[in-house]
Amino acid sequence: PSVVSALPGANVTVETANGPRQLTAPTDGSTLFEGLVHVVPRLPPTTERRDVFASERTFEDREVSLQLVGSSNFAPGIELKPVITSLPSNGALFATNDSLAGSEQGIAISESQQTVDTVGRYVSYKPADHFVGVDTFTYSLLAAGGVLSEESTTVRVEVESDNDTPTIAPIAKRISEDSGDLVIRLTPNDVEDGQPLELAITQLPRLGDLYPYNETSGAAQDGPPITQVYSTFNVGDSVFGQYISAVMSSSSFWGKPPSVDYHPLAVIGKPDCGTHGECSTSGEWVSDASRPIPPGVLAYHEVNGIKAAAYVRSSDEVKGMVDIDYVPMYKRDAGVLRRCLIDPSVKVDEGVSAYPGGCKLVEGLSSPDEPISKSGVPRAQIVPLAAGVWSPLKQGLVDGNLSDPDTSVAFGAQFLIDHRQRDFYPPFTEYIDVAIARPVYVVRLEIGSPRGMGQVVKILAQSPDGSWVEVYSGKPQREVATKYTSMRTYHLWAPSICRTHFPISVLRIAVDTSAETGIDDWNYIDYVEVFGSEALQPAAIRT
Repeated sequence: PSVVSALPGANVTVETANGPRQLTAPTDGSTLFEGLVHVVPRLPPTTERRDVFASERTFEDREVSLQLVGSSNFAPGIELKPVITSLPSNGALFATNDSLAGSEQGIAISESQQTVDTVGRYVSYKPADHFVGVDTFTYSLLAAGGVLSEESTTVRVEVESDNDTPTIAPIAKRISEDSGDLVIRLTPNDVEDGQPLELAITQLPRLGDLYPYNETSGAAQDGPPITQVYSTFNVGDSVFGQYISAVMSSSSFWGKPPSVDYHPLAVIGKPDCGTHGECSTSGEWVSDASRPIPPGVLAYHEVNGIKAAAYVRSSDEVKGMVDIDYVPMYKRDAGVLRRCLIDPSVKVDEGVSAYPGGCKLVEGLSSPDEPISKSGVPRAQIVPLAAGVWSPLKQGLVDGNLSDPDTSVAFGAQFLIDHRQRDFYPPFTEYIDVAIARPVYVVRLEIGSPRGMGQVVKILAQSPDGSWVEVYSGKPQREVATKYTSMRTYHLWAPSICRTHFPISVLRIAVDTSAETGIDDWNYIDYVEVFGSEALQPAAIRT
């Protein structure tokens, strides 16, 4: 006789030596009935276990088709039907028989626990009007007999911005001869609320003069007349470059105080190196003690293994002496962040670590950030950085909170590490906010990376009201990373950026460090140089 498989409770026909026999598979948990029927356990089906960070992607106002995949553990070929267990918050779902979104609207899925009865188990996700961000919904799979998969799977849909073209309505004005100036308000309409707009004069009047108008001051002629139409090739007068002068904040960084290797502070100023790898400070002064140390260089004052970060104020090669300003340091004292100092020339008590124990509280400063200077430091005690770059704390994508409330604030509260990558990913995992001394209308950026290059996916500019405005968005450059890493070459990158109608002083550089979508390496940034002009061309009208 043969043995057949059947689900619990199923009627089956079994061939025996005495001919066919009708049997019913038991439902009491048995796995073999009368030696003839193999009872298949009624295990629940499984949905595809997607990585929690994996996302489907679409663009603003565009549908995307999704297949709700899964498999059965207990009967080959058995029909499975998805059950939507929670609905998206910022969009709508439709059951569809087609893998092409928009080809068939399908039946709206309006409530949870609704079964999707479609060919191929497809649904269409339609984001709410002008929604940009990450939306989620969950589903389980239903098998014969009403058996649901034990766990729901979360589907994440990333809706990327798709900037709509702004519009402006035609304007008609009437003015009497010789009646004076006519003020015309130009009011654009942009569905992306909060995005700043710049109006451009594309054609000049034939029989009159056009001037900018300052609504705040009421000046009818706020500046010289507009004599040329707007040109995208006109980047303004006196374009100049400047390196980063300050770091406002960062998501995280590698290293421990008193070291500033891999710290955000290392991004300030000129490039530290031009070679692949850890980017130790280079320059003539490093290899030749007869060469002066440039003012502003970040280095270490080191004595007998005890070191403190400092900016070089001046150097005297004849005397072999250097004047420095120690980088302000802080430590928590009774829960309060207070100024402290590590002076390498002062012997630290044996058994006391350099930080925080060796960082002595400082009293009597006129301000919390007042520089503490030291003159006449022997040149031999000034040591270059081993890694003059910013590096995020971790490689890859971290499922959890990055936190270091005590030592991360050694160089200021703005560097506190309390970061959850999931709150920003996708599209990025880490960021650094940098500032320049002179606000400009930015026309170009340069970023130097000695390792983990190609990681920048967004560059944002801080507007006058404090909001972030996107000036660059792109995908991680994996081919670039592979090429430059294999060649062990430093990467210099200057992306095409959008120009803003306001001068920029603070920028956010956002990077994708994940293995899933980004550059899974130690992602270093050596320097950022910003080019721009302090004035717009007259034909660019601010709104």
